[in-house]
Amino acid sequence: MKSETEEKYRHYVNTLTERIQTCDDILHHVDETLDLFNELQLQHQGVTTKTKTLHDACDRLLMEKQKLMEFSEALRSKLNYFDELENVRLKFWPTNIFFCHMSMYQCVVDGGRLLVLLISHYHYIEEEVPQQGLNLPPSSSGNTKFS
Repeated sequence: MKSETEEKYRHYVNTLTERIQTCDDILHHVDETLDLFNELQLQHQGVTTKTKTLHDACDRLLMEKQKLMEFSEALRSKLNYFDELENVRLKFWPTNIFFCHMSMYQCVVDGGRLLVLLISHYHYIEEEVPQQGLNLPPSSSGNTKFS
């Protein structure tokens, strides 16, 4: 009888040991899964931060583009004056009378084109090499960006 009881207890102990091992395995898998979820959450936060930063940069670029387009339109409307002046000159004055003023007119047109070029590439103005290449005087205030 004693051996039969011992056998039952051994079987019971073995069953409990197996179940404890199974529970430990499940707990280990749960811990690994929890670690993976925490890592995934950190990656999600990183992606969220980068996405917000990208959206903010896009919004800033969109506003800058709008300002540049408005400035370009304003500049174009001011330069239209010279186009109209040319049309009027061609209608009312012969080309040989206005010849001495053509060099001034060409300087104004070239200056307008240079201004449009500089505005469209304003980020190069802060570089030292392009300033030297264009023979532009260095700015006294240090701030050469256009408003």
